[in-house]
Amino acid sequence: MNEKQRKKWEATRAKGKMRFIIVNGVINWGILSAILWSYTMATATSKTFSSYFNVSIVAFPIGGILFGLLNWRFSEQKYLRAEKPETNLECPNVGSSLRKRPSWIGLAVFSLLSFIIGVFCLFQSNPHAGVPKRDELIVTKGKLAWIQKYKYGTRFGLLGVAENFEYPSKAKGMNIVRGSLESAGDEIISVEYEKGTHGPISSDKHYHNIWVLNVGTRQIRSFEETVSSWERDNRLTPWLGVAMFLSSFYLAFSARRNFQTSEQL
Repeated sequence: MNEKQRKKWEATRAKGKMRFIIVNGVINWGILSAILWSYTMATATSKTFSSYFNVSIVAFPIGGILFGLLNWRFSEQKYLRAEKPETNLECPNVGSSLRKRPSWIGLAVFSLLSFIIGVFCLFQSNPHAGVPKRDELIVTKGKLAWIQKYKYGTRFGLLGVAENFEYPSKAKGMNIVRGSLESAGDEIISVEYEKGTHGPISSDKHYHNIWVLNVGTRQIRSFEETVSSWERDNRLTPWLGVAMFLSSFYLAFSARRNFQTSEQL
């Protein structure tokens, strides 16, 4: 820690530990990370920004408390070492201690990330989340105008229909859906879609999730099939949350043990 860094930390620590955690952990890291993560996920998937932000604005600031606490402890230890350089000269193992520091910091960071993911997964524990009522779906049909494949689903449009549609990968059966659309030719495509839309924030295009797909006289995906796949995927989420929580506690314990070891050297 050089002189400029030392003076900056003295001014920061004079304002108090709690203020540091709230400003640097909860606000600067927690809220900004929640916004960035929600934007990234909304851009990459078929869900809206608000559907991610409603959860992340709780999970990330909670994780920000731990982040701020770790940041405070690391900066404080670094400051105290700079204040007592003679301790470093008397301790032949100080170099080893400093080399071990990134180890516990890395474990702590991964513990924090696992905790945040765990909170997010537990918030998504309802197996029926995102499933509309059948009588709320809108029916339309037309010939295929265009089709676009991407990682999280298949998007397409119909001739004479203003709306854009998406069949999300979460509903399974993607190969059948894509193959049927690509080979539809002049056949009439009939869909039942939900009223709400979603789409990347960076684009003006918005898409409706479809729950029923028919090509000509063939039913490609029924409402029951789509709902069953959707709910089956939702039921895996809480188990992922439990696994993330367990790993976060294990990583936190390992980080604490490594930190205490480094302090004793």
